[in-house]
Amino acid sequence: MIVEGQVVIHAPLDRVWEILNDPKQMRQCMPGCAALEDLGSDEYKATLEIGVATLRGSFEARLRLSDKRPPTGYRIDVQAAGMTGEMQGGGTVTLAPQGLGTALTYAGELQVVGLIATIGQRFLAGVVEQMTADFFQGLGKVAETEKELATDGHR
Repeated sequence: MIVEGQVVIHAPLDRVWEILNDPKQMRQCMPGCAALEDLGSDEYKATLEIGVATLRGSFEARLRLSDKRPPTGYRIDVQAAGMTGEMQGGGTVTLAPQGLGTALTYAGELQVVGLIATIGQRFLAGVVEQMTADFFQGLGKVAETEKELATDGHR
């Protein structure tokens, strides 16, 4: 399954880059993320609570960032496994200034196997799109909240 798109985050490029490289802030953006642990060397371990249709479960995931080009992008690879299946994929995140904000472009591929894959590619693609949209909405909220705090002088 191909996952790609572009969103505009209403925050400066350096702020978006900071969030995308800070596990504490990233956890706030990730739907269903119960835990996100920094393992060092740009590797992370996450516990995700995900529900797709009537299938609900916990996934243990490993995320690895590579090919970093601060502050304009990196590659991310993900492997996740749970009782209902496994997911594996990777892609790129690219940042560019756009007005007073940041254009974030993402492109990647995700493979899903197991019980969770049996619900149908079309339905699963919709769920992945929604989770991606929720992540970027969360990223925007985190970035904009920080911007408001800085503007108010309460940072």
